Amino acid sequence: MTTVGNVWARGRAYVEQRCPKLPRRLPPVLLAVVGAAALAWGAGRETPAGVVVGMSFLPLWVLAGGWRVWRAPEEGLPQLMHWRSRQRRVCARVAVSMLAGAGVAVMLLGYAYEKDWTGVQQAWTRAAIWLAVLSPVPVLLDPLVWRAWTRPFRRAVRSAQALMLLQEPDRFRKVSPRRRPAWGFDPDQGFCGRPLPVGRSEPHERRGAPHTCWGRSRNGTQVGVSWDGEAALVVRLEGAGTDVRIPIDEVAELVCVSESTPRQSIDEVLVLDGAGRRLATLPRGTLGITDLSRVAAAAGVRFADYELGFAEGASVLTWRLFPRAKTHRRITA
Repeated sequence: MTTVGNVWARGRAYVEQRCPKLPRRLPPVLLAVVGAAALAWGAGRETPAGVVVGMSFLPLWVLAGGWRVWRAPEEGLPQLMHWRSRQRRVCARVAVSMLAGAGVAVMLLGYAYEKDWTGVQQAWTRAAIWLAVLSPVPVLLDPLVWRAWTRPFRRAVRSAQALMLLQEPDRFRKVSPRRRPAWGFDPDQGFCGRPLPVGRSEPHERRGAPHTCWGRSRNGTQVGVSWDGEAALVVRLEGAGTDVRIPIDEVAELVCVSESTPRQSIDEVLVLDGAGRRLATLPRGTLGITDLSRVAAAAGVRFADYELGFAEGASVLTWRLFPRAKTHRRITA
């Protein structure tokens, strides 16, 4: 038995080393293949056994499509993220179970038709319809259940998520040494914590005279940020028709943020409120960091320049660190 166990362990380690994704992908593939084989075998067989086997592809394909929700959370997750992941998986598992139950009900409905059980047919029909219709409810309830947690707990989870993304091994590999920030993360700053910026400046005690800086976006459109000297920070776009005026009492910070993804390159100027949410978003283009910091100083607000590196897949840090406010305005060139 020991020899067999060693051979099995070595074989499994070899497969995981050569094909690390195979253990995760094999079960749903097998379920899909078995479901297709059952459908092919039962097609045209108008017998109770033929109908049951043929219709069994429904629950099998539902389980194959939702196999990811049955896997355990990733190893090494912070405890706070483990709880958040568990809640999502529980809601998703209930939804998949309901869909699979609807598939089983359809399978048994076919059996009842072959046996000509009229009363049973109605019961299984109602069961299949209700299970299918109500299956999205657990997923829709997930954000409401999440809102039921205390605000400090939700903030701590968001901070843990941001910190985990910031610690990705290759995030800053493509960033030039001049733009690479020093390591550090303050969970108490901003909406859910902030990394150390490449550069920052604090406002003066008194607001200064009107000041404007201009630049051009990638397509050549002129963009600008200005302080009107009285009551508003103004974001301008050539040809937009109207300027976006943000009352200075609502503005807490002017931020530049850079981040690359496989699909896009983020290089924007953000106007933030006191909670760290975006009031306005403007493509930075050729707007200079020094010029923007001078506008912020004249307006009496903080300025910071963040480099967030390269984000793989959907792990974009910008939208986590700086979520949109309800009155957010995106200025596109």
